Amino acid sequence: MRANKSTLFRFVAAPLFALGVAGCANDFSVFQLGSADATAEGSDDGGVDGGSDGPEAVDASVDQGAPLDATVDGSRDASPDAHGDARADAPGDAPADGPGDAPADSPVDAPVDAPPESGADAADAAVCGLPNTACCAGEGGATCMSGCCDPGTSLCIATGSACQNGDVCSGGACQPCGTAPELCCAGSTCSGGCCDTATGRCVTAGAACSSGEVCISGTCAACGGAGQPCCAGATCATGDCCDPGTGTCVGVQTACSGTSQVCDGTLCVACGAAGSVCCAGGTCATGMCCDGNDGLCVAGNASCSGANQVCNGTSCITCGTTGTACCPPGGGCSNGGCCDPGSGACVAASASCNGGTEICPAAGGACVACGGNGQVCCAGATCASGCCDPVTGACVVPGASCSGGSGVCLAAGGACTACGGVNEPCCTGSACGTGEGCISNVCVACGATGETCCPTGTACPTGDLCNTNNLCVLCGDPGQPCCPGNACSGGGCCGAGVCEASGEQTTAGHVCQNGTSVACGTTGSACCPSNSCTTSGDCCVDGRCIAPGSSCGDTLLGTCKSNGPSPSRSCTGGTGAGSVSPCGAGAAGCCPGNPNGNGAVADFCTASNLTCNTAGTGCAACGGPGQPCCDDNVCTGGGCCDQSVHQCVAAGGACGGVSGTCTAGACVAGAATCGAIGSSCCASSVGCTAPFSTCGPNGQCIACGGLNEPCCTAVSGGSVCGAPFVCDRASATCLLCGQAGVPGASDCCPGDVCFTGACNATTDTCQ
Repeated sequence: MRANKSTLFRFVAAPLFALGVAGCANDFSVFQLGSADATAEGSDDGGVDGGSDGPEAVDASVDQGAPLDATVDGSRDASPDAHGDARADAPGDAPADGPGDAPADSPVDAPVDAPPESGADAADAAVCGLPNTACCAGEGGATCMSGCCDPGTSLCIATGSACQNGDVCSGGACQPCGTAPELCCAGSTCSGGCCDTATGRCVTAGAACSSGEVCISGTCAACGGAGQPCCAGATCATGDCCDPGTGTCVGVQTACSGTSQVCDGTLCVACGAAGSVCCAGGTCATGMCCDGNDGLCVAGNASCSGANQVCNGTSCITCGTTGTACCPPGGGCSNGGCCDPGSGACVAASASCNGGTEICPAAGGACVACGGNGQVCCAGATCASGCCDPVTGACVVPGASCSGGSGVCLAAGGACTACGGVNEPCCTGSACGTGEGCISNVCVACGATGETCCPTGTACPTGDLCNTNNLCVLCGDPGQPCCPGNACSGGGCCGAGVCEASGEQTTAGHVCQNGTSVACGTTGSACCPSNSCTTSGDCCVDGRCIAPGSSCGDTLLGTCKSNGPSPSRSCTGGTGAGSVSPCGAGAAGCCPGNPNGNGAVADFCTASNLTCNTAGTGCAACGGPGQPCCDDNVCTGGGCCDQSVHQCVAAGGACGGVSGTCTAGACVAGAATCGAIGSSCCASSVGCTAPFSTCGPNGQCIACGGLNEPCCTAVSGGSVCGAPFVCDRASATCLLCGQAGVPGASDCCPGDVCFTGACNATTDTCQ
């Protein structure tokens, strides 16, 4: 039993000592008399009592009689009591020395308490100073070993416990609590605020706690961040705002709880109206825009802060450039154009405005009316009536001149068209340029060969005819229309509206003789075409039919023979150098053109449809397809004379050496014609294919064989002309011949024949 008490005593002795010596030094009579004195006998008390254990014997009996003291005398009380004390503490004393007694036996109390332990120490057996026990008496008033002495109950309470009057135990005394800045009441509670656990004091609702938190709903909570409660003073983290409606922090540009309010980075302010900050999400009132540059709302059609920007009722957009809204104020445009009053957008200079009824001038500014007579042209150079003058830019009525007369308006809604030139519309008053005529309101080249006949003035140039197709065509040459007055050139004649070369048929039984149509074929008259004579046996010499036996004109030619071994219609031939006997028909040979050797006349034949062959050795049939060309390039039936081979190509046949078809003496390939008089010479030496034609110096086919015209070339070589002409050796042109002493007619005819006088062999003239 002694051992148990000693153990219990040591448990409680240490807390008792903590109360201090001053509380127990003068209370010996109490400890000696009270039953609770056993509490004072702790392990430290035993050490002091060990020197004199006499009084302890009395204490032992008391300890036995006081159950509470047994609780106090714990295991630590046993060690300091001497052996005698151990025997004195009966087993019944052990329960009384409980743990609660140990704190009362302090080291300071032990030396004083040990000697006088006697019967008076029984009063010490009642425990005090511990939580939920009576407060101990002291010089300064009731005390407790720890905590506070509750004046309302005189009981000791632990620190932090509630006192009877609602105070809290703190610092050894009951102190007011629960109201800021008082201490927190028991359970860390405060009335109407929060208990700051870091300081143990109450803070009012909304006030800052020591940790930087804020008192809210009775608790110190984190604050200041977006979505957190506002900190003390309604503050939030930088850039956030304290929403006064909810007491929470909201981020910048985040909506606050108030109607149309937003955090502007400092405060919740009204938003959405013109000039106010934009609401959350960059929104503004209907019809307004949030200016992204300064974050303020802009009214519709008002300028935004950015350069050339305007509010379109939804957002700030670029303005002032082509296709964008006009900038305020006044609908300005920065593109040099105009503000379209119809669309409210900027259009470029010269572009359409107001649905096409106006146009932006080239200089910009304001849109103006367009399209009417005298008004500026609309976009695209159009006019509502009339045409747009490209020089003045104004509209003119149909039929009016444009650009000072250089153009004309043809029809409403059209364009000014150049006029007066070839194939251009006629200018006002049916005017056309020089050398042109207005035909069906179109200016055409006129008056030249192949062109339309001019409607005014001279219809065609000299040498041309205005035909039934109103075209100027060449006239007067063989195969061409007769010129006005039925005139033909080169001594030709007009027969059935077409000029025939001298020596060619005009009508049946008639032939052209130097501009006059005469009967042909009989003795003494002109030969018919192709050296034909109708009187039997007559020879054709120098374009005249002579009877058999008559002189062929020169002693070298002899007389005309109609029978015998020689071919009919040939000349018998004469005597002397250069004579041919016979000549002028078949293989007998060609009659010499210049027996005296001083002229350029080709050899010839005296019978019909013959020509001196290409070798010059005999007379051969001519004029038909594949036959040599007759004199003067003549081919019968509208054939063509191919000069490259000196043969005739049938009408409708392919022109040799060149593309095209033989048509009326010319080679025709599509729109191209060659070989005819007035057209180009055919290539590949085909030359000129029409009768009485030769290639001129400019590459054009010209007439030959007529009076004062170039001499034609015979297939056998030498020069030929139509009857009654001869090729003048000096001029290489065709002249009349055989007339002695007649200027222009005194050259010796072919065969050196003279009709008057005799042929001078030296001069080749008739004298």
